[in-house]
Amino acid sequence: MKLKKMFAIVLLFVFALVAPSCSQADPASAYSYSVTDAEGVETVLEKIPERVVSISPAITETFAAVVGLDTLVGRTTYCDNPAEVASIDEIGSLYEPNLEKIISLNPDVVLLSAHTDPAVSQTLRDAGLNVVRIYGEDDINGGYSMVETIGDIMGVREKADSLVADMKARVAAVEAKIKDLPKKTVYYIVDAGEWGDYTATGETYVSAMIELAGGDNIAKDAQGWAFSLELIIERDPDVIITSQMGGHKALLPEMNGYKELTAVKEGNVVEIDTNPIDRMGVRFADGIEALARAIHPEAFQ
Repeated sequence: MKLKKMFAIVLLFVFALVAPSCSQADPASAYSYSVTDAEGVETVLEKIPERVVSISPAITETFAAVVGLDTLVGRTTYCDNPAEVASIDEIGSLYEPNLEKIISLNPDVVLLSAHTDPAVSQTLRDAGLNVVRIYGEDDINGGYSMVETIGDIMGVREKADSLVADMKARVAAVEAKIKDLPKKTVYYIVDAGEWGDYTATGETYVSAMIELAGGDNIAKDAQGWAFSLELIIERDPDVIITSQMGGHKALLPEMNGYKELTAVKEGNVVEIDTNPIDRMGVRFADGIEALARAIHPEAFQ
């Protein structure tokens, strides 16, 4: 009888040791993810991707922040953030990716954005590749959703949620700084001069970012990125924001129409790094802060 009791106790002890390990499924083996992307195409991934190609600078830098670079095997020539992506194979430009190169890399999934021709994604699908188009250009929450989608695809949603929470906290901190300040009228230069005047018009997420950062976009009632010099002169913005790379700040004092603007005369033309704004993704909060600093520098002194 004592022997039977002892044997039973031993069995219970062994079961207690083995049961937990049996009940914990391998996250990779349990993974299955279905996504209907921005093209309306459903893609089902049966395993966590181990080889990924990005055809978007915004996706590349967001992917790096959410997952790291170990699984990224291809990126565009425009992908420059973080600096470590320079060691990853180039697959051509954002608008003209090298399809043969992409296929040769044998990716588990190809991630692309709004700027890629739909014919590209169809050709890659026809070649048997998984393709997911991710973007949120028309939505102020696009940066958050891109982080979350990449987290889902790569099986690291917890990390993605943590990043999104940090992004939202930083945006809230900016809003708190400027909430009691009067809005300033703003003109955001995409391009200017003999080839036309282009800006973030009302239907763009950039316009929404300007408003969130304490600005009143003078082009908010326009559409299609194009704007007229006559309206710029008529609305005479308090602040003009332009890219560090465009060289417009030095050119505006000599340009017809622009040289008469109050912002130009009073030195309220602000150059900023526009990549966190133009590339809707993980640096969304950086973009909001850069805009707020340009519009309300007094709040950050």
